[in-house]
Amino acid sequence: MNTDRIKEIHQKTAFHESQSVYVALMQVWNECAQEQGAEVGKAVAEERNRCKAFLKNEMTKMQVISEMVRDYSDKDTIDEDIFLLQSVIENLFPEPTEKGAAYQRTDTKEGGQ
Repeated sequence: MNTDRIKEIHQKTAFHESQSVYVALMQVWNECAQEQGAEVGKAVAEERNRCKAFLKNEMTKMQVISEMVRDYSDKDTIDEDIFLLQSVIENLFPEPTEKGAAYQRTDTKEGGQ
């Protein structure tokens, strides 16, 4: 809406010559615009807060993932994990004593018990 539209509406009234009717129409227009502006402002603020909360949540997730990656990308940690895994594999699946022989368990006492 604009002032031309207000004038058009004013001309259609029974009091199209009345300055007070024109002023009243302008006041209604201004009040409606202010109310609409307040509603839009409130909706924008709510959306901004929703977006902030979403981004904060996503950033928290990214920080946790980043910390996990940093923890597991530490060379010493990786080397220790690989060494531990190799030790477990070697104990579970020891090398055969001679070519073609079956695997022997290393966790039994002497005498085969």
